Amino acid sequence: MSLKNKRKLKYSLAINEAIHQMMESDESVFLIGQGVKSPWYVGNTARGLLEKFGAERVIDTPVSENAITGAAIGAAIAGMRPIVVHPRVDFMMYALDPIINEAAKAKEEYEKKFSRRIERVILAGGGANLIGINEYVEKQINLPIITANAFLKVFYPKELELLVKELGPEFSVAIGLGIKK
Repeated sequence: MSLKNKRKLKYSLAINEAIHQMMESDESVFLIGQGVKSPWYVGNTARGLLEKFGAERVIDTPVSENAITGAAIGAAIAGMRPIVVHPRVDFMMYALDPIINEAAKAKEEYEKKFSRRIERVILAGGGANLIGINEYVEKQINLPIITANAFLKVFYPKELELLVKELGPEFSVAIGLGIKK
């Protein structure tokens, strides 16, 4: 393929287009976060979303990484598909509390239901590269941490096939559970 036939977009406009496409194709997708109405916070990434999809699906929140993330986790558990905006990475540690708490609950429920012990946690995605994140998460949930990269192949037991189909084979989630067979 030649680059002449490829369309080029700025990074922020590519994100904006992808969000538009996801929200158009699935009514359960919504955007939630700080400053989603303001280009000062999110640049072009949320441009036109509020006008097209309304305030029920483009939710501008006050500053509260913990509450935003917790609301998104609850919505995801209920079957919605939240896109979370945290414009400042220096406050991301506050967003970890609900993620870690939910991971701990999921670990306990999985171990009870399938009589298998979860042995480690796999951190993937952009947040996995935060300095000190491995030690923080390991201390909070008392499990060893592995930092994944885009090329890491993750093997999983048959019981997780539905989850893999839902999330996609890339496991493009902030935290995945590693299970020892």
